[in-house]
Amino acid sequence: MKGEAEREEPWSESEGLPPCPVRFNMAALRLVVLVLLATFSRHTAADEDSQGKPGAHRLVIFTVASDETDGFRRFARSAQIYGLQPKILGMHEEWLGGDMSKGMGGGYKVRLLKKAIEGYKDDTSTIIMFVDSYDVVFAAGEDEILRKFYKFNSNVVFSAEGFCWPDKSLADSYPKANGERFLNSGGFMGYAPQVHSIVSSSDLEDEADDQLFYTKVYLNEDLRITLNNLGNYIAKAWNDMAGCRVCFDTFSLSDKEAAELPRVLLAVFVEQPVPFLREALMKVYRLNYPRDKIHLFVHNAVEFHEAEVNKFVEEQGPSYRSVKYLDVFEAKKEWHARNLALEECLKVNCDYAFFVDGDVQLDNPGTLRLLIETNREKNLWSNFWGALSMDGYYARSHDYVSLVKRERK
Repeated sequence: MKGEAEREEPWSESEGLPPCPVRFNMAALRLVVLVLLATFSRHTAADEDSQGKPGAHRLVIFTVASDETDGFRRFARSAQIYGLQPKILGMHEEWLGGDMSKGMGGGYKVRLLKKAIEGYKDDTSTIIMFVDSYDVVFAAGEDEILRKFYKFNSNVVFSAEGFCWPDKSLADSYPKANGERFLNSGGFMGYAPQVHSIVSSSDLEDEADDQLFYTKVYLNEDLRITLNNLGNYIAKAWNDMAGCRVCFDTFSLSDKEAAELPRVLLAVFVEQPVPFLREALMKVYRLNYPRDKIHLFVHNAVEFHEAEVNKFVEEQGPSYRSVKYLDVFEAKKEWHARNLALEECLKVNCDYAFFVDGDVQLDNPGTLRLLIETNREKNLWSNFWGALSMDGYYARSHDYVSLVKRERK
């Protein structure tokens, strides 16, 4: 449950969700749990006259998060979009639920929820929703969530998935059903007394597995729960017309004076013969960004392109803050040239490094500004897997941070 991002300002659990942070990352998202909240729907036998009527019940949402990661920030934004105020349990407290990246764990979440809803155990007017936060976003507001919940005509509804975890031997105990039929503990909702009875049905240790706990409750014929699976998890974050709608709502260059803009090392690499190189270079030149804020670095390893690259550097180079040109006669290998570009970036104290290969056509003059506005600041992203999980998927290795920081090679 530990995340890499750090909070800029402290806030307390009683305040609910914080305002959307200055920046958050959309790109690193892996929405494993698709438990999302637009189609959790249901109904109960209590207070039959008020069932399903608008305003008949209030929705109280809980989640557990120990750190404000990028995933949590995305979760917070989606809640804000739909006017929801989840209660955050365990924020800035030590995570006691074991290392879930390596296997089972999460009993701590059940214990936190049990304590938090103690005051609701006899409250038939309240519907409790619990969701994970790091890999979940909301896709509807309270009215829509409750409307769909009522349709299930069940006391409690859990999300579902396609595989039985963590105890595969229990798969045969599940009732046969079309679609994904195995319980997922990442999202569920129900009437407060029934949810309280579930989390209080037995004791478990902090490092026990929460999904196994709920699975055993579900497989108990006396506590049969309706399963549900859903897929809409966008939370108005993207559409096919505007594209990413959340990428620019926390950081913008539009209100900054030219002198306040970040310094950029713009590195162009011509490593092989390519068509339309002259056009590609001019598109780089026409980027909508003050050139006195750009340090230009050019590496040309192709003799065929010597004349046009030389011309570009001679004619356009003087308009940049500085120019460093490695021509074909310096015989620098590509890896060496790219390393030199990074060294140059450090030397000129740049804020951003922007690498462009010679075969890239930057048709949008605003590319550089857009990339800066969506930059994932202070996070350790990589394009490699440091280790594999038991399922053969990504797992964070013990030396991941050292590798990303190039302390270990």
